[in-house]
Amino acid sequence: EMIHFFKTKKLSQNTIKGIVEKIKSQLRKAGNYGYPVNSSYDEVFVKSADSTSVSLSMNEITRIYYYKDLTRKQKMIRDLFIVGCMTGLRYSDYSTLTIDNFQNKVIVKSTQKTGATVYIPMHPYVQEIYTRYRGQIPTGYTVSYFDRAIKQICQKIGINQSIPVVKIQGFETITTVKQKWELISSHTARRSFCSNALAAGDLSTSQIMMMSGHKSESCFFRYIKTDKIANAHRVSASKMFQI
Repeated sequence: EMIHFFKTKKLSQNTIKGIVEKIKSQLRKAGNYGYPVNSSYDEVFVKSADSTSVSLSMNEITRIYYYKDLTRKQKMIRDLFIVGCMTGLRYSDYSTLTIDNFQNKVIVKSTQKTGATVYIPMHPYVQEIYTRYRGQIPTGYTVSYFDRAIKQICQKIGINQSIPVVKIQGFETITTVKQKWELISSHTARRSFCSNALAAGDLSTSQIMMMSGHKSESCFFRYIKTDKIANAHRVSASKMFQI
């Protein structure tokens, strides 16, 4: 069997899923062009493996924002990352903001992925960054360069909580431990915004989704990363856990 073969080669679960989906797509296309195709291929399904992704708490974001021992270029990259953390935009959108996107303390942006226009109030950190650069937010970094740079910055600041990383590779489930900074990327900013906005407790899911541009709650909740220990302490105050 094809999937069994891929597993013997120790490919990851999500890599196998990607290969299978591409094969299914090509077979569907062949069927549309009239080639004889065995329809049983469409029943082949590979479950996605949960990827380990992280978000930053508001305390961690504040530590990053006020950290001083950075080079000039690192400070510019840090500031751009903070804009992402406080807007929830994708990197393709927060890295292309211009002065025209800032309108009366509201960021107005037509998103690249979906074309939807979002309206996001400017957080005080974003207002300070806007003033610092006179509206010309630092841009022009490739996502690969930015990802490497923000990891180095977070390592320097000491965002080093131990995070277990579980990966299905071939027939094995492999668990390793990484420091949090190793898992931070440009996309961590968007996850952090959604998680922190929901954790604040005074914003509805629909209000947050209007800012983040998510089309469905199922997509939105895949972004939410909640600290389970902190959540347990919050829940303990509920009447459910009182005598």
